[in-house]
Amino acid sequence: MRQQRLNDYILPLTSAWGSAELTNSLSRFDSFCALLGLDKVQEYMITNRVHEIKDFSAHQLDQHALALQADLQEKFRVLPIRSTKAFITCSTEKLKKGSQVYNTTCALWHDSIPVILPNLLKFIT
Repeated sequence: MRQQRLNDYILPLTSAWGSAELTNSLSRFDSFCALLGLDKVQEYMITNRVHEIKDFSAHQLDQHALALQADLQEKFRVLPIRSTKAFITCSTEKLKKGSQVYNTTCALWHDSIPVILPNLLKFIT
């Protein structure tokens, strides 16, 4: 019963990493930039001639820049990286190899790792 409840936490992560949308977005650099919203940032920087600003830290962001910033933060939040890292950490921390908890954790992640790993490696690359 405990393993099933833990499995219910992992299933959304596995689904997110295995989604066709994420796989397609990680297949090319331009689609990766679109996934993260970086394509919009490039357009904004060119249009607003950001390269001419001498002291960017003293420059106030306009409404469009603030909206882009919020969009970027939301897109990063939606990616399953943080939640996957957190769940792997809490489910594997201080486990002794061969213990019952270790074996349960291995069984828990057994089917998910082959789904998560290919897109995670594409993301890192």
